[in-house]
Amino acid sequence: MRIQRADYTKHRVSEVTPDYLAKKVAGDYMVLVDAFEPKFFRTTRKSTVNSARKLEYHFIRMPFSNDGVRVDQILSFGYFEDS
Repeated sequence: MRIQRADYTKHRVSEVTPDYLAKKVAGDYMVLVDAFEPKFFRTTRKSTVNSARKLEYHFIRMPFSNDGVRVDQILSFGYFEDS
């Protein structure tokens, strides 16, 4: 997993920094697990460098299941847009 230029492969979502981002990703994942279908997520926030700039993150997240009952893995494709 790669988030904000950092590689989180083989790490837990709770290890993502900053903390607010870890909470956002975990929340997205819970929605996905409950829905048991692909979902589109968009996050908009102000730039930490220039508060007049808006940053948008777009993600398609897809759940996968080995047994058809519970989600074992989540695959996410993300796109960052600097508005």
